[in-house]
Amino acid sequence: MRHACGVIRSFCEGDFVRFLELAHGERWSCGRAELAAFLAADPEGCLVFEQQARAVGFVMVYPHERSAWIGNFIVEPARRGLGLGTKLLEAVLEHLDALVPTVYLNAAPDATGLYRKHGFRALGSVSRWQLRPSNTGVFPARGDEHLAGLLALDERCWSDRRDRLLRTLIEGRDLLHDERSGSYLALARLTDHVAIGPFEMTDPSPAAARRLLRRALGAARAIANDAPILIDVPDACSAASRAVRGLGGTRISGTTCMRRGAPVPIDFTRIGSFASLGSKG
Repeated sequence: MRHACGVIRSFCEGDFVRFLELAHGERWSCGRAELAAFLAADPEGCLVFEQQARAVGFVMVYPHERSAWIGNFIVEPARRGLGLGTKLLEAVLEHLDALVPTVYLNAAPDATGLYRKHGFRALGSVSRWQLRPSNTGVFPARGDEHLAGLLALDERCWSDRRDRLLRTLIEGRDLLHDERSGSYLALARLTDHVAIGPFEMTDPSPAAARRLLRRALGAARAIANDAPILIDVPDACSAASRAVRGLGGTRISGTTCMRRGAPVPIDFTRIGSFASLGSKG
């Protein structure tokens, strides 16, 4: 797709290094495995804006059965404000409108205006919290036997089947289960930090959230020593928000979860953390 100021083309493995250069400049939490997951899920929805044979912008999508997420949307800082991001967004929305009825994304505060102009509506705010590992670490079991329970609860929370995403994530994460509350929490070390997600509760309460988060803080110590722990909590999940505060969490940033297209019931009160740090829901 050609424009007067450049060309939009498909993303490929050869673009990984350039994308990660820009992403790390923004202190994003991502790596080659995440990029490969996007490409495998929807190669036609992963796009690059190129000027004079140089990649200066990226956007990617992760489709589920009845919805999709936009993530990894970035433009080189020196070329922002020139409309390149708008062209990328319009191209990816054209692709998604033919694929699914509902599209989600997590918007940074300075980007919500752009998304509203393209039909997105705010669903609620999301806080990124930083936690420290506990002093006593217990190395977690893999927890693969709990995957079926997580998949069923996730469909209840999101009104969508997101099995491919969750199976891909859990392959590289440890999955904790709290039988008393029917809660599930996954965590993994990613570069210089530990990421928590997904975290979902059948019977949400601050006590249930605290029990599982305490186990996660111990597990984080075992797998990553003193590395900080990051978790993206929908503010509507008061159980997780209160538990994170009570465990000494520090709010370091925030986004707005937004939706375009057909409304879908989402039970944010049960979603203690998104499955990944902002990119895939």
